[in-house]
Amino acid sequence: MRYHRWRENAFLGRSDFLFSKVPHIVAGIYALVSAVWIAFSDRVLVSLAGGYSQYQHLQTYKGWLFVSVSALVMLQFLQSAWKAIFAAYETALESERRLELALASADGGVWELNLAEGQETIAFVSPQLTARLGLTSTQRLTMDELLRRRHPDDVERVDQTFEDFIKSGGTRSYDDRYRVRANDGSFRWVHSRGNIVSDKDGIARRMVGVSLDITGQMETEERVRQLLRYDPLTGLAKPQKFLSDIDDALAKMSPGGMLGIVQVKLLDLDKLIGDSETLEDATIIRIVGDRLQALAEAGFIACRVSTDIFAVATPAMKTPEAVQNSTRQILSVFSKPLQVDDRCVRLRFQMGGALSRQDGDNAHILLRNSGHALGKADRTTDAGIRWFTEGLDTESRKRNDRLRDLASAVPNGEIECYFQPIVDLATGQTAGFEALARWHRRDEGLVPPDQFIGAEEFGLISEIGEEVLKQACHAAAQVACGFGTGAVRGGQCLTHSTRRPCFPRRRCARSCRKRVVSQPTGTGDHGECPVKQPHGGGATTCGLEAAGYFDCDRRFRHRILVPGALE
Repeated sequence: MRYHRWRENAFLGRSDFLFSKVPHIVAGIYALVSAVWIAFSDRVLVSLAGGYSQYQHLQTYKGWLFVSVSALVMLQFLQSAWKAIFAAYETALESERRLELALASADGGVWELNLAEGQETIAFVSPQLTARLGLTSTQRLTMDELLRRRHPDDVERVDQTFEDFIKSGGTRSYDDRYRVRANDGSFRWVHSRGNIVSDKDGIARRMVGVSLDITGQMETEERVRQLLRYDPLTGLAKPQKFLSDIDDALAKMSPGGMLGIVQVKLLDLDKLIGDSETLEDATIIRIVGDRLQALAEAGFIACRVSTDIFAVATPAMKTPEAVQNSTRQILSVFSKPLQVDDRCVRLRFQMGGALSRQDGDNAHILLRNSGHALGKADRTTDAGIRWFTEGLDTESRKRNDRLRDLASAVPNGEIECYFQPIVDLATGQTAGFEALARWHRRDEGLVPPDQFIGAEEFGLISEIGEEVLKQACHAAAQVACGFGTGAVRGGQCLTHSTRRPCFPRRRCARSCRKRVVSQPTGTGDHGECPVKQPHGGGATTCGLEAAGYFDCDRRFRHRILVPGALE
């Protein structure tokens, strides 16, 4: 029977107290049975024996019977006890093997500290742990040796954690991570967990626990942290790390000090490098990153904001002039030619900057304002820096408000269509019209076209262009029908420009095909109206078979070209 089953089912195994007193209980029962046997067996023999000679014979038989019965009882008890002891031994061996396998798979081992002597000493350490440190099986790891092997940066923290654990009296488990130096000089990360083992009086005697070698795990976590903080191609800080470093620099800066943040955008980088960061593009970006990292020795902090934008913070200076002079080093990084695959590459770039504290009192505001300045930098020159002004922030806020309201401009009916005639210079006649989109913002009035060109960047161009197409088609139908029969010579079907995906082609094609046959009003040609009446009216009478060719550009202009001339 297995050990734990024996303890659960046997009477003496139900209580730890009784189980520990089994030898005394057995001896007491044996003594009691023997005393009863001696006291009453002689009286029985006297009554049975007819004489002294017969009494002696019966006394001998009685002794042999007592010895035999006692031996059988003891044999049965010892066999049962031995099975339980052997089962307990096998269970202990099996548990030990399981623990060894588990610790071996987890690169760990067990340890035990002796706390009874008032000073912690190592009572036992698994060979798996000492082997991780480069110790042989014959070398013993002492507490003094372990303390000397700890990493200097972990000593204070580990001592404090252990002291707090001892003071807690084992009410919580000990759990800590630290580094231990191996014989080869490298440091191994160790994760130790344990607890106090007290005696029956509650006095801490031992501390038992396990330690796992988590060097691989910690190195992986460190690589992940590096990827989150630093750009893998250039080694420069990522924006989050950059902002944190700037905030730290601002906190340490004297009240009269100032620093500048400059953002640099590489122009036409895609024409130099292609679509992905490989080969030449990686080389160019890496060279720029190496040059910016070299500025770190002078106190500069560099960051790669995006694929072609870098940000650099100057050291703390006392005057704005000193900050601007220090930016010359940043300018030289990008203006100096690059040697890429045996050819010289000169970069074109724009630069925008912001100064603390006048342009912002924290890193986020400074980086944002330098971005505003970068957006207004002159594309035709790369010899200077466009510095942030208060007007740029106001203009940027206004532009963002416009882009936000532009999303609801079409549903609110704020997009209007204006027509500009196209005159044939050879004949002096009107050849068509150009449909121009204008936004009549509710709170502002008419917004210039260049102020809402950003619709294309935010995916609004299709919706606005479709609205202009509807209005232009409706206007073209009304104008053409108003001329009557023979007003326009010839014609062609309304089509949509395929050069730009401004409108849904299927919807445009349906509007072209839904032509209603016109009614004749007299002699002459008659044709079909190219669009359906917007209000669901009936047939439209006109002498126009078709009207127009539409094209869309970035200023929301749609051309309606009439092939014939007005008579």
